[in-house]
This record gives sequence, C-alpha cells and structure tokens, in this order.
Amino acid sequence: MAPSSDGGKRLDTHLNKRKESDLMLNGAFVQSLENHYRRDLSEQPLEWTVSPALHHKITEDGRMQAFYGATTVLKLNEEDKLKCRAVGERLFEGLSLPLVTILPETYHLTVHALSNPYNVPGGTTELVLADIARREETVAVLFRNVREMYGGEKIRMRALGPSTNGKDVVSLKFVPSQDRDAKLLCDLFQRLESLLPLQKPYVPHVSLAYFLPRPYNAGQIAALYNRLRELDSDAFRFELTLDVMEMAYQLHSHMNDFRDIFTVGSVGLHP
Repeated sequence: MAPSSDGGKRLDTHLNKRKESDLMLNGAFVQSLENHYRRDLSEQPLEWTVSPALHHKITEDGRMQAFYGATTVLKLNEEDKLKCRAVGERLFEGLSLPLVTILPETYHLTVHALSNPYNVPGGTTELVLADIARREETVAVLFRNVREMYGGEKIRMRALGPSTNGKDVVSLKFVPSQDRDAKLLCDLFQRLESLLPLQKPYVPHVSLAYFLPRPYNAGQIAALYNRLRELDSDAFRFELTLDVMEMAYQLHSHMNDFRDIFTVGSVGLHP
C-alpha cells in the first residue's frame, strides 16, 4: 500500500526537524569550543599548579616517563604538521619557560583515548597492556564499520589558536569548519566513547608541549599568556584537512612515541 500524502508530509516534517536539531547540536558544540578557548586565554591564574597525574607522563627534570596505552587519532598530513609546527615555534621562541616539546612528527588530533594508566583500574603497565589486548578486536570492528560508512570522507578543522588546556599541556585548539565536519567528528567520538566511556567534554586539539610537574612563577605565566594572546590572531589561523581513512588506532609507550597498529583504511586488509 502506498503511503498517504499526509503520511509523507509528516515524515518530511520529522526529517526537517531532525536536521534542524542536528544543526543546533553541532552549532552548540562549535560555540562551546570557542567559549572554552576564550576562557583559557582570559582566565590567567596568579598561581600555577599542574595536576598530580602529570607525574605519570613527565619527570620534574623534563624527561618522558613510560606511559603505555592506546588511543585513536586523526593523523595529520605533512603540510598540516608544518602549519602546527610553525605556530609552536613562534609560541616558544625566546620564551623562558621550561616545557617538554612534542615531536612534530607525532602531531595528531586525538579522537578518543582508550586504555591507559588514567582509565584502567590499577593503572599498572601489565593491567593496561591486558586491557589493550582485550579491546583491540572490538576497536577493529568499529574501524571497519567507520570505513563502510565514511570511507573517503574528509573532516576540515579550523584553528582557534594555542591555549593551556588545563595547565598540563599547551595545545592548538580546533573547531569543525562546517556542520558536516562537526557531525562526522562527533559521531566518531561517540562511537569510541561507547567502547570506553570517559564522560569528559571533547576538545579537539593538537598537543605542542607539556609543562613540568613543578611550580611556575607569576612572571613565567605572564610571559606565556602574553605570547598566547599574541597568537590569537587571524595571521596564525589555518585549516586542517583530515582523512577519515587515516584515522589510526595507535599504541604509545610515552608521549613522544605513538605507533600505528591499524587505520580505518588498513584494518582487516591483511591476514
């Protein structure tokens, strides 16, 4: 039986309302990221204290600690790595502030962290590695599903600028360029959140450097914020073009050592 014209109109109305709702949600996501970035720049603290958890990643004398885990990232092409590197070099140029820089060759935009000492109960290397092994095939299935739905898609991200991202790390913040980009990125995040719920707001970023787990004085922080605000300019803004087929499942042994296990494009293609 053919649907009635009234039924078709109701369906069209429902789909239009759903589209409007998606637009509102995606618009709210972008607005919240922009607001978060503005707060980062405006709320300069008088005292600076890194989180106790940073000791798991960085030593007080600036060395990378062993930090085993798994993560999912959108990989940057070489051109986009150079764009991020240029901002990082200007940010740290002549800045008398002890930081541990991230190697540009490892630059990536995190989609969702998975097993690591922060979110595996007990947090030992043995427990983390066991959790990684337990989840890997589930992640592979998710990646294959992503390839079926989004293979060949690109996500474009617009740079806002660098900020301090919760006092432990200096990172470049990004927002989706268009509604389609926001919808796709949020769907990837939610799929991974369903595997390991972290229940934290998603803030797309590319990490540039870690602080050391020790106090910083007011003069050092003032110099950092002056430089951050200097880079809050259209002259330092650009777009990233991220290939969904290059979304990678990576393992890390510390924060300068990320290694691909598979990508959306490669998962399941080899025995």
